[in-house]
Amino acid sequence: MVNKRVANMSRLARTRRKKRHFGCLKLLSLVILGWLVVMGINWYHQYQDNKLNQYAIRGVTVSQQNSYVDFISLANIGERFVYIRASQGAIYTDNDFADNYQRAQGSNLKVGVYHSFSLNSSADAQFTNFSSEVDNNVGILPIAIQITENETTLTKKQIQSVRHFINLVQQRYDRRIIIWSTNRIYDQVRFKGNLCLFWSLNNELVDGQHALKTYNPNQTLKNDGQSQQFVQSVFNGNERQWREYIKSRLSKNGGIALEN
Repeated sequence: MVNKRVANMSRLARTRRKKRHFGCLKLLSLVILGWLVVMGINWYHQYQDNKLNQYAIRGVTVSQQNSYVDFISLANIGERFVYIRASQGAIYTDNDFADNYQRAQGSNLKVGVYHSFSLNSSADAQFTNFSSEVDNNVGILPIAIQITENETTLTKKQIQSVRHFINLVQQRYDRRIIIWSTNRIYDQVRFKGNLCLFWSLNNELVDGQHALKTYNPNQTLKNDGQSQQFVQSVFNGNERQWREYIKSRLSKNGGIALEN
């Protein structure tokens, strides 16, 4: 009876040791797995940072969705320009435009403004909305028009609407226009010559095309010591090509485009 009890206690002790051993192995496996995940994430971020650093000229777009932005901090980490959203369609304006525009001054970033164009609203109403919001605060870069609709082929009426808006902006501000969209839409709405520049919405450029492109719509950057997400864009070209690209005055680049 005693021997049987001792044997049972011995088996119970071995079972407990096996469970503790298995628990330790499981915990160790989880620690190793967690370490590998962290290392993988760090490696991926380092890889993305190295790819981004291949572009000497890079910048971000800013809207009210970014909350507070420290523009000097952006300049300190190598960003060269910032585009600030002013308005969208015929009604909406960005709540933080005036504050962002004012604080971006003196940050060593080249500043531009952009309007999110709606194919469902009149060009005149959108121009009134845009010009009322920005007044003369349009920065030193060409003015950008963002067209994000999914249509690959625009109607004649839509093309005329975009071009009419471009003309209104050019006549008021004597600025070249950057069309921030897909290659397909850009080819449909742009004018002949270099009056309208291209900014790729989907990171796609034709070989040899020197233009802006959206590199990552959710790029994590350090801003005032905190991680913050921005729409990151880069310029596909060298310093000389960049200086040529951002010449903003229409009067020095062929004059005003004519609607057709």
